[in-house]
Amino acid sequence: MKKEMLLGIIVAFLSLSLSSFAFQEEAKKDSSDSGFFSEWSEWYGIRTLSKSEKSPSLDFYWGFLQPSFKLQNYQDRFSKIGDLSLKIGYSRLTTKEFIIKYAQEGVLFQGFSSGYNPSFEKKSNEIELSGWRAGLENASGYGYEFSDNFKLLLFNSNALIWSRLEFKDGQFMNDPLHIYDTYNESIRFGDKFEGGIKIQLFKPLGVSASYERSIIFPRHMFWYWLGSEAIEAVGQGLVDGFVRAVIKSNSVAAPIVAFALKNGLSYVLYELRSEKMNWPFDTAVPLHFQSFKIGLSFMF
Repeated sequence: MKKEMLLGIIVAFLSLSLSSFAFQEEAKKDSSDSGFFSEWSEWYGIRTLSKSEKSPSLDFYWGFLQPSFKLQNYQDRFSKIGDLSLKIGYSRLTTKEFIIKYAQEGVLFQGFSSGYNPSFEKKSNEIELSGWRAGLENASGYGYEFSDNFKLLLFNSNALIWSRLEFKDGQFMNDPLHIYDTYNESIRFGDKFEGGIKIQLFKPLGVSASYERSIIFPRHMFWYWLGSEAIEAVGQGLVDGFVRAVIKSNSVAAPIVAFALKNGLSYVLYELRSEKMNWPFDTAVPLHFQSFKIGLSFMF
């Protein structure tokens, strides 16, 4: 166990060091003019006007959430539950010609329960649960501006979350890992990613659709978690560097390439973490969720 912890510390240190070095090198390149579109100016050898705006934003989502526990021969099954989410924060859109760079930071509030959608078919042998979560979320991506009002944004987001769950009593048939005792009526740490599309119909109203994966840890093992997160940070940093190269070659393709690669990487990592909560380290199986959501977005 001590060897694994030491390995986690080393991986985290090396990953963060590489990220810091890459950031410093990038900063040197852009020292004459900071910002995303200074890169475009450097690549194209031109100085053109771009616009950037930061505005308060609200996102309301509704969807269905499917809990699961990826343990071989695990007999209990969880019912599908309704999911209501609210995100409050600030969004920044930086536009050059018709390509947008999108960023958002904010707080997340989420409630879920099988009672939020009575139309879900409930089977007698499925475990029902309800709960809430809160967290800090940041999103980034690219998109297209078709007019001053009509925009299409493709994004990837990550969040740190704290969740509280309540299970309906007496539904666990087989609970060798004491899931009920571990998670029921206790606040647990976890994280999540989300990939989605926003279409701004007219300012400030837009519509959204997204796919979400999240995990809740039975306990928080800081150094293992930091090592796993550092690996993801380095991977996403490499994807960002590749996307900048795509922008240089073919700016029209950049939003689609960024959307596919960033969310593809997140999906693979969360698939691995659903079996080892702090992959690649040999850690416990977490409670895992996936969700499809639609919603309304407001950027004021």
